[in-house]
Amino acid sequence: MSEPVSTMLLRMLGSGVVPTERVRPAPADPRSLDFASLLDRARAGEVRSGLSVTVDPDLDISLGPETIELLSQVADSAQAQGFERVLVLDGSNKLVLDVERRTITGRVDVAEGELLSGFDAVVHLPEQDASETSGQSDQTPATISGARLLSLLSVPTRPTSP
Repeated sequence: MSEPVSTMLLRMLGSGVVPTERVRPAPADPRSLDFASLLDRARAGEVRSGLSVTVDPDLDISLGPETIELLSQVADSAQAQGFERVLVLDGSNKLVLDVERRTITGRVDVAEGELLSGFDAVVHLPEQDASETSGQSDQTPATISGARLLSLLSVPTRPTSP
């Protein structure tokens, strides 16, 4: 009994030439595989995106290059922590930072005792003159969020159930 023609053709194709050396992908850089470490570094403010913060053209605000650099660091840190809107305290200015757009979108005027909402975090920028005279080279701003923010604002928090 003879084999069907289709079986013979498949047998002929299967006996093709196999390359003697297989091409292997280059090994990945081990540093790129440690995503958790990279994320921790971003949250700590050690990773910079290189993206600059801008000011909405409709606002009448002029910020210096040092302040823009500090705001860019704030935006990097806020984005790494998942924040969307940050209240920026810069001297007497209270500015709204849209983290995703990396844009100062407005000013906030708040009366004494008035509650503010709609912010994920608050950051107080260091005073430019104070840091220059004290010799500080690291001007990383302090970020406050969550329960600590509420306690500083004297807003009672709801007790969490176990």
